[in-house]
Amino acid sequence: AGLVLVTVNPAYRSEELRYVLRQSRAAGIIHEATYRGVSMAALVEEVRPELEALRDVLCFDGWDELVAEGRARPDQPLPVVDPATPCQIQYTSGTTGFAKGALLHHRGAVNAARYSAERAGFVEGDTWVNPIPLFHVGGGVLTGVGALYRHGTHVVVPAFDPGLVLELVEAERASLLLAVPTMLVGLL
Repeated sequence: AGLVLVTVNPAYRSEELRYVLRQSRAAGIIHEATYRGVSMAALVEEVRPELEALRDVLCFDGWDELVAEGRARPDQPLPVVDPATPCQIQYTSGTTGFAKGALLHHRGAVNAARYSAERAGFVEGDTWVNPIPLFHVGGGVLTGVGALYRHGTHVVVPAFDPGLVLELVEAERASLLLAVPTMLVGLL
């Protein structure tokens, strides 16, 4: 669609959220109603007055209306996107200070996902269980785009729970699971 995605850790509090949205010059944000008992709408409204570029705020509760609005305009063409143009700003964890935004371009993101899927042996129609958060490049780019590349199924785990992940691997007949070492220890 010609947009640049800025993924945001939903555990961020107002100072961190404000920083990422201001630094990236985000024009819109889509959020869950709550995350770990915190109202995401209240958090966004707290920082919104200080973000001149932020025009659109949508809660996933309004997703059906957004999709219906898009279906009402089926002839609206999407822009041609050059492979070298940015597709995402990926923020670091910020362990040594404020998070730093890395600019990813379409060719790099697609190739990283493609080559990761190929090296992992993920083939056409396979299933990839993903307990990595979608705001992480491994969870949002490698697994999501990698599964799409192979016309596979991408099973998103809402929050890491070893029992749930093992159940999903079995129930979905997963071909691949991407996990960090602490998750692997939990699964063992």
